[in-house]
Amino acid sequence: MQNLISKWRQFWANRGLAVRFLIVYLTLSLVTVSLLTWRSGTQLSRALEEEYEHELETEAFIVAAALSSDVEDMLEGERKPIEVLSLMRRFATDTESRITFISSDTRVVFSTDPAIPPGEPQPFPEVMAALQRSEQHAIRTDPYTGDVRLFVAAPLIEEEHLIGVVRISVPWERVRVRIVGEWTRLILTGLLLIAANVLVSLWLAFSIVRPLRELTAAAQDIASGNLSRRIPVSSKDEVGQLACAFNEMAERLQEMIERQRLFIANASHELRSPLTSLKLRTEALVEDKNMTLERKERFIRELDREVDRLRRLAERLLDLTRLQVKPKPQDPTPVSITEVIQDVVEALKPRAERQGINLVVNVTDKIPPVYGSREDLFEVVVNLLDNAIKYTPSGGTVRVEAHEEDGQVVIRVSDTGEGIPEESLHHIFEPFYRVDKARSRRIGGSGLGLAIVKALTDAYHGTIDVQSSPGMGTTFTVKLPARSER
Repeated sequence: MQNLISKWRQFWANRGLAVRFLIVYLTLSLVTVSLLTWRSGTQLSRALEEEYEHELETEAFIVAAALSSDVEDMLEGERKPIEVLSLMRRFATDTESRITFISSDTRVVFSTDPAIPPGEPQPFPEVMAALQRSEQHAIRTDPYTGDVRLFVAAPLIEEEHLIGVVRISVPWERVRVRIVGEWTRLILTGLLLIAANVLVSLWLAFSIVRPLRELTAAAQDIASGNLSRRIPVSSKDEVGQLACAFNEMAERLQEMIERQRLFIANASHELRSPLTSLKLRTEALVEDKNMTLERKERFIRELDREVDRLRRLAERLLDLTRLQVKPKPQDPTPVSITEVIQDVVEALKPRAERQGINLVVNVTDKIPPVYGSREDLFEVVVNLLDNAIKYTPSGGTVRVEAHEEDGQVVIRVSDTGEGIPEESLHHIFEPFYRVDKARSRRIGGSGLGLAIVKALTDAYHGTIDVQSSPGMGTTFTVKLPARSER
């Protein structure tokens, strides 16, 4: 038994979804139609039997009523037996049956079938019931002809006097043929239903499996590198929703891979410049035997500067990677935004003063804490303030303010710099993106600061917004929830 079950499971596991669906649907259809056919056929057979029996009983009473006066006249000698027998034969011809007249002592008087001899006793159930003036039928093998027949009997009554019994019988084959015909029609109807179910199940199976096969083929294409592959959506049902979800997933995957490719290309480009500078200067130091001490010291300072640049770039890349892998500390603590802003301002104020920039701070001590890492929140503020100072000309103003608004801590950093073109506003949070590449390289920076700010803001379930226009300055607004997001 276990071996049989194991083979069936293996067979089932190796079948496709369409075949499984078809097998299940056809099995259910076959069982259901078979049960309905059997039940309907059984009830119909019984109904036909009862109907035929009722019809024959009615005929028996009609014949008995028609013969009662003639039989009474025959018994009184006013009519000849042959006349009564002739009348019975006409009735037998009309009803296609055999009619037998039986006396009250259960003996045959005469019959339309010559095989039944007069005087033969007939103590059968239908005869005895008729003598008791009730109804009963019987199905049995006829001892005179050897075939199975249906027998019914009716009492012969004349003026409330029982003078005998009229029995009518017909071959049961006649009833059986009619029942078989009805069964045949039922079975043919059932087969037609099963055939219709086969067609419907095939249509359903392939209508479900076809889009799944398309999904499989599309997934294989994407796995092989065809990221532009999409599935046409032709319905709004669950399969259509799955196709939409697949297309959306493929779109996001393509965008993610494109961003990764762009990120790698930009990172390679950013690394190539300092590495090239390092290579040229080290080669010069090694190969130029006549290099002056002053020039060697200048090259060494430049090498040190390029190494610092590489270190900062590596740290920024590591920070961005850390935020993607583990975006938020597992054990956040309350952090005072006021203190963070004060620390950042203290660190960057000397540079702002050297550049002739007016640094304005508007922060109160009543701001609720933000739950998280002090280092992360410091990184958000320092990047925004560093960018504002970097892109603001001498004589300009950089403003830092913070307050509470609707359960959120709002940090706003604005400047009076050259601003950001509208077409660049949607890209400034992308890694390595620069609005003005030449100016960005001249003033320094890796192009990762705003990407890190955006990643940190998202990690803290906050938002960041930028408003800017060329020549009118730029304002960054960060909103962080003033509660724990554990």
